[in-house]
Parts: sequence; structure tokens; C-alpha cells
Amino acid sequence: MRTMGAPNNRSSNNTMSRSSFSLPTIRRIVAWGLGVLTVLFLISGFGITEPRLVGLLTFGILGKTLSYRIHTLLWGPFLIFLVLHVALSCRFSFPNR
Repeated sequence: MRTMGAPNNRSSNNTMSRSSFSLPTIRRIVAWGLGVLTVLFLISGFGITEPRLVGLLTFGILGKTLSYRIHTLLWGPFLIFLVLHVALSCRFSFPNR
């Protein structure tokens, strides 16, 4: 027998709570993503200017050509994450007037 107020389908309630992200979670994901992209951007840029040293440190995996390709491909994601990071930080740091 069904009681009043009991949910009809439990899986739909659990799905809703799992798929919704809170604002601090989104800000944290964007911040960590920007941090990872920044480190990759710096390493690939250093690989362009100092290919011998970076090649030795990465056991020959990251040469000048691959560093340039990675550095070029990271512009788009880096700018997207940077704009998201700044927008989320500015939007919620200033009080409403």
C-alpha cells in the first residue's frame, strides 16, 4: 500500500540530485581546469624555447614540434576557461546595487 507523499519513482529523484551542480562546485571545476591548462601552457611554451632541456626532462616525448602543436591547440580551451573563471569570480563577488 502506498503512503501519501511518498515519491512514485525514486530513481528520478536521485538522478536530479546527482546531475545538479552547485555554484561552488562549478567554480572549483573551472579553477582546477584553468590551473591544469596553465601548467600545460607553460610547459609547452618552455618546450618551444628550450627544446633540449624539456626533451631531456620528458625523456624525449616533448620536442619542439610537439610543444608548438600543444601550445597552439591550448589557446582555445585556455581562453574559454579564463573567461569562465573571471566571469564567475566577478559575477558573484560584487554586491547588487
